[in-house]
Amino acid sequence: MDNLSHTIAGFIAAHATSVGLSSRKSAAEKRLRPTLWLASAVANNLPDLDFALAPLTTGKLGYLLHHRGHTHTFLGALPQSLVLFFLFWMIYKRKHPEHERGDWKALLFIVVLGPFLHITMDFWNSYGVHPFWPFDNRWFYGDSVFIVEPWLWISLTPVLFFAAKSRGGKLFFAGVWLIAVLLYFFTGFVPWQNALVLTSLGLWLFGLMSKLQPRTRLIAGLSAAIAWIALSFAGSRMAKTQINALLKNIAPQTQVLDLVLSPYPSNPLCWSLFTVEKAQDNYITRRAVYAPLPKFMGAAECPPNRSTETTVPLRPSSLPNRPHVVWSGEFKGGIAELANLSQSNCQARAFLRFARVIAWDASGPGYVVLSDLRFDRGKELGFSEMGIDLSEKTCPKNLPPWVGALMRRFSL
Repeated sequence: MDNLSHTIAGFIAAHATSVGLSSRKSAAEKRLRPTLWLASAVANNLPDLDFALAPLTTGKLGYLLHHRGHTHTFLGALPQSLVLFFLFWMIYKRKHPEHERGDWKALLFIVVLGPFLHITMDFWNSYGVHPFWPFDNRWFYGDSVFIVEPWLWISLTPVLFFAAKSRGGKLFFAGVWLIAVLLYFFTGFVPWQNALVLTSLGLWLFGLMSKLQPRTRLIAGLSAAIAWIALSFAGSRMAKTQINALLKNIAPQTQVLDLVLSPYPSNPLCWSLFTVEKAQDNYITRRAVYAPLPKFMGAAECPPNRSTETTVPLRPSSLPNRPHVVWSGEFKGGIAELANLSQSNCQARAFLRFARVIAWDASGPGYVVLSDLRFDRGKELGFSEMGIDLSEKTCPKNLPPWVGALMRRFSL
């Protein structure tokens, strides 16, 4: 998820802790509150400091393999939390020598929770995490929530708006709420009818929260956010069932190995879809737009969510369109070619520790372009595409042990 969403989650966790403290001892709540909010915001963003580890592996692989790397594991989260706790506790003790013994428990809880909450939120989308290192180095993908989800801001910032004590804080949270509404209307991802409905719901929720007590207001905001996440996960599971059934009908000669789904932001009627399939000795991936409720909005009516051009060219899809699925391209390559590339070139094998939907172009002599189509946005090499000189024998160093989805699917 984006860092603003992580920050909002941190503020909500701190506010929930403050609400719990206020019912027992108001003095402790007032004293602890600023520290809890700041510590929770930092803790919920702390795992993304993994960019500092990227130089351990030279070139583009450094970011690909170390982002959402060791700092995004449950084992790695604990030492991060402890270091942050001792830092904030030392500052807090110096600033509040009259502190009570129980204050450290609330602070420890909030900084331990932060990185774990961060990892959980990052799991929701199609980028994935591998939280169980070193016991399990596989990637796990939620395939259910877009990396920037404005509804989370719409549903949670009113809670924080009414909880904020300063005018600056209230202006900040009101501004985030307004930005979310503007994203509905001006990004092109959300049809204007949906944008009006969601904005109306957001305004109603804001008005409702103005009449509620802090504890009830918190429950209302969390309920609205959790309901959206639950709906997204249910939609993803339903989509995978429907798409598997469709492919079994229209492409019975292929074996579906993976379905990669990502909803449009705040638009559960439209989803981005990639398939990973095996047909005898061939690897096939297809790109499409999926619409679970075509009677309300067909796949052909969904707003375009990506460039039609990719670094590795896709050919027109061989599958027929349906009201709920419009295919926009496919890639086909030999599994033996992919296996040979993996075995003969250590840079390509390192790339496979990350890749989930791969395409490659070896048309140039001694040169190959690898792409993870999930994030391929144009002809030029982006962060998820690599050009590899096959004559280069220097292997990248300090590779983390991640097992990419394709490595498992094809025993590479």
